[in-house]
Amino acid sequence: MRVTPHLLLLLLLSVCLCVFSYSARHAGRIKHPCCEAISAVNISKDVMGDQYIEYPAGKRCVKAVGFKTEKGWVCTDPHALWVQRRVANMTKI
Repeated sequence: MRVTPHLLLLLLLSVCLCVFSYSARHAGRIKHPCCEAISAVNISKDVMGDQYIEYPAGKRCVKAVGFKTEKGWVCTDPHALWVQRRVANMTKI
């Protein structure tokens, strides 16, 4: 079977259509992480590793610093003194 340029173009367009269709169906399921509330508890003893995340404020999100613990990521108050001291020796991701 000989592959003509028209057949190759048709195949390429079909693949693009499938990818676009899949992306459109799953676009609403993608969640961008944010913090809707922050913990008032000092969890510095529970923090694992040497990395943290800064979460920006948004529609339903508050500005926060995220630390990884055994239970998952915990959102904390970026203005708390213990948070500021902890991030001083950590890497932002």
